[in-house]
Amino acid sequence: MNDREELLIILQRLGREDRYEEVLARDATSFEDGFMVSLDLGMLELDTLPLGIFDNLQKLNYLDLGLNDIHSLPNGMFDFLPNLEFLNISGNRLKTLPMGIFNTLPNLKALGLRNNEIKELNDEIFQGLQKLTHLNLAGNNFNNLPRSIEKLNHLEELSTGENPLLIEDEDEI
Repeated sequence: MNDREELLIILQRLGREDRYEEVLARDATSFEDGFMVSLDLGMLELDTLPLGIFDNLQKLNYLDLGLNDIHSLPNGMFDFLPNLEFLNISGNRLKTLPMGIFNTLPNLKALGLRNNEIKELNDEIFQGLQKLTHLNLAGNNFNNLPRSIEKLNHLEELSTGENPLLIEDEDEI
């Protein structure tokens, strides 16, 4: 089975097979040597993602799940995407993220979590994201940021606006 067929199966599992041609035609959905390297599933009105749905897309380096109605992500959701460099989950209804959800993404460089409903993240949520350069946490409900942000040595851009952040010590900024 090729990755174009895999895309159809993914959309069937999501109940969006009627949007196959649209998703295929999007600029952010692309293939190289028959393998899907970029997938745009944004604005499909998705509310859930079944565990294992991306397991056969191991060459994928770009995944956009933004502007949907996703309210939770199962732990292990991204376990078989070792080449993923860009992940956008912005504009959903996430309130929390499972511990370890990003642990299997060693090549991730950009993570978008903007405009969700997240109040708190586990202190070790970003552990293992040593290549992360861009992190967007704006537009959530954070009072505090997870301590693991301090360990993101390559982080160039951190967006935290539109959060009710409480700053206890200005030296922490």
